[in-house]
Amino acid sequence: DSTMLLKNYRIYTVSVVKEGYMYYAHKFWPAESTTHYERVELKPLSVGLKTSIEDITFLGDETTLYHKSVPALEELTQFLTLHTSLKICIIGHANCPVNEEKKNSDAYYRRASEKRAEAVVDYLVQHGIALNRLTTRGMGNKQMLYPDPQTEWQVSANRRVEIEVTDL
Repeated sequence: DSTMLLKNYRIYTVSVVKEGYMYYAHKFWPAESTTHYERVELKPLSVGLKTSIEDITFLGDETTLYHKSVPALEELTQFLTLHTSLKICIIGHANCPVNEEKKNSDAYYRRASEKRAEAVVDYLVQHGIALNRLTTRGMGNKQMLYPDPQTEWQVSANRRVEIEVTDL
């Protein structure tokens, strides 16, 4: 157990890399009037296990990694370096604003999400992870966390990256 004093007007991420367990990262915004408790439950590695890495982000329609993604990418690299035989699929997701008329096609968003997953693979390979351990999949806008996003934070959350264990 750990106790930390956090300012209640900021977004925080708790992340954990531990041998034998799935990478864990969760973003939260503490409530202003109450004590915030964040429970971290690590799951033993198994094929099919999935997790979202909320701090790997992209701006707008871009498929280039946003510079603020580097700490999360470094943790993912550390996770894969610690588990040398692990293979993962990197799954990209896209956001589809309701009012956007241009480019409003399933194929466009699927390809954008594929390119985002490929950008993560490129980073990992450049940082020493073997390409044969990594596959990609683009989900487009078919699994948005917020189907009708009301805030920029929700839009950004829809543009997420997940990893799925494919082989131990």
